[in-house]
Amino acid sequence: MTFSPFAHRERRIPWADLSSIDVRRSLGVRRVSISLVTGERLTLAAPVSFLDRRFDARVEELTGWWETRRR
Repeated sequence: MTFSPFAHRERRIPWADLSSIDVRRSLGVRRVSISLVTGERLTLAAPVSFLDRRFDARVEELTGWWETRRR
């Protein structure tokens, strides 16, 4: 078994399973966190404010998609 701190794990979640989308700050870096209807909370790998100058626009776009497709 090998361990990689940068291992990529993909998971598809239906829009209807999201209960909220939040931005959380840790050490000055903002990241997107989602809450599922099951109570589980996940932090997305991207976007990340430290690396993405369009972070706020991307969060708005993500939130807009969720709001129109969650029904």
